[in-house]
Amino acid sequence: MSAPDSPAKPPAGQDEAQAGPKPGPEADAAYRKRFVVGFSIFAVFFAYYLGTAVIQTPSCKDLAATPVAGLPLGLVMSLGIFPVSWALIALFFWKMR
Repeated sequence: MSAPDSPAKPPAGQDEAQAGPKPGPEADAAYRKRFVVGFSIFAVFFAYYLGTAVIQTPSCKDLAATPVAGLPLGLVMSLGIFPVSWALIALFFWKMR
């Protein structure tokens, strides 16, 4: 049984070019911006989801029964969870490209 062949090493100088950009202030700023955008989108969804859950509680039944477009507010918000999440996912992919 022979040892597996090791991959060929690139000529000197090429390995640095293929390694990508070196970390620096620009990379840190870009990473920080993506971090803030991602967690901001998550915070918006979390607030919407939590607000919808709170409105469904018995103590907020009067608010949940408020008519909006002919439907109770609690039902409208519950039905809106998936469309809101899809819109935020699309926004996330658009901002992260």
